[in-house]
Amino acid sequence: MHPSIVVPISLIVVGLVGIGLSIPMLLNKIPRNQVYGLRTRLTLSSDEIWYPANRFAAKLLIAWGIVNVLIAIPALGMLPLSDTAQLILCIPPLSIVAICLFGVRWVNQKYGRDTSE
Repeated sequence: MHPSIVVPISLIVVGLVGIGLSIPMLLNKIPRNQVYGLRTRLTLSSDEIWYPANRFAAKLLIAWGIVNVLIAIPALGMLPLSDTAQLILCIPPLSIVAICLFGVRWVNQKYGRDTSE
């Protein structure tokens, strides 16, 4: 087994975990809390914001997970991967930061900024 298999396998695992964590959010099973979900002052302020925001975030996270898995599967067929290919394959999981920022921006645009301190 070639060591470069770790990167595509990790992509698959991370993608599936992201999808798995999204399902309860998509189904409105996660109440407002400080640990799990799209947590901002605005989303934590009311259930009317919390649940739609977390459904939206769940859809983003599911799409992100699917992209990770779909990128990893062909990479498994291209083993052994060069160092450059392995580095490029690390970009999709790191894009979660951009997805989180997009979700927060969507909440702020849809529900208005929380200006209370």
